[in-house]
Amino acid sequence: MVYPQSSQKDKWDIFTAATMLQFTTKPYGVSAYSLKNLELIPGDHQRIAGGLADFLQRPFIWGSVCPESPLSYSENTAEILMRYAELGLPLRSHPAR
Repeated sequence: MVYPQSSQKDKWDIFTAATMLQFTTKPYGVSAYSLKNLELIPGDHQRIAGGLADFLQRPFIWGSVCPESPLSYSENTAEILMRYAELGLPLRSHPAR
């Protein structure tokens, strides 16, 4: 993952999702750092799709989380994982830490 070094570190996920939305037509994964940031990210995607129902019919982003060694989830990551599910987003879990 490449992060925009010119923005605040705790907002890298927001800027990364916005940049990908602006410059690609391909589906991509979104790795949110916090529930607060996750509340901001899907809004633009839903508006572009024509609303939540249209977005969920053909989502073009998926939630992405990473377990921590030894294959467990922190409380923050588990909360984010649950929120992705509540939003109806496809999920990908991959060890990358």
